[in-house]
Amino acid sequence: MSAFLNIEVNEIDGVINELDKIDYELDELLWKLNNNVYYHEYYNRIPDKTVVSESIKRHFEMNIPFLDRQINRLNKYFQKQMEALEEEQRKIQREVDLEERQKERRRIEELLQEKKNIEATLEVVRKAQREIEIKRQQQENERIEKLSQEKKMIEDKLIESVKAQLGYNAAFDEVAYSLVLNGQHSAVAISHIMANDFGFNKHFSVGIMHRPFIYFDVLLALKKQVDKGYLIMDESSNIVDCIFYVNPYREEDRSNESEELQQQTFSLF
Repeated sequence: MSAFLNIEVNEIDGVINELDKIDYELDELLWKLNNNVYYHEYYNRIPDKTVVSESIKRHFEMNIPFLDRQINRLNKYFQKQMEALEEEQRKIQREVDLEERQKERRRIEELLQEKKNIEATLEVVRKAQREIEIKRQQQENERIEKLSQEKKMIEDKLIESVKAQLGYNAAFDEVAYSLVLNGQHSAVAISHIMANDFGFNKHFSVGIMHRPFIYFDVLLALKKQVDKGYLIMDESSNIVDCIFYVNPYREEDRSNESEELQQQTFSLF
């Protein structure tokens, strides 16, 4: 047979094997034709037909069933194209994700800039508010200082007037009463004036209210005048302070008062 076919002996098995394969594929085609099984759907599902071999295209165009080996090749074509499409999809998704991150980053930067602008605006407003508050506080301090000075001037004038009326050897009760007659109504304030400006006991209570020790003596002296009808104690008086006014409704004849006390009816206010 080697001489007849003009081939080497070691190649005869290969030729016979190829011939068997041809016979097998012919049998395969005959079976598929008889059973009307073409498997052309494997070709149809491939998106890009340019990768398909010419033999497969001819089978399709001539309406010949695909061989199993062609179907396997079509499956590989399809798998490769699907992998390529999936990779393209992943690439696009990565680009989309990158764009989203960049967009989010830009949005974050915009928000941070907006936050910075708001903080700057708030700082301007706070600064203006602080300046207004400082100015208001300065004005309030000036007002308080002015009132304090006016109060001091009135108090000095009051003290001078009482000293001029009573002299320097006036009794405790007389000084307390005269201060009310001249416009000082607070028993606490009278106590301070008598301690600081008239030489009476200058010690202070160690209690919460920190009032002069002579406060209760002042109350006692003024209440005597209330009992006589010369003074009245205001309803606002309480444990903190007692307020006294000259009684404008006293009907008792005051002819027995001393001439000095009769002159104490004028007020500095």
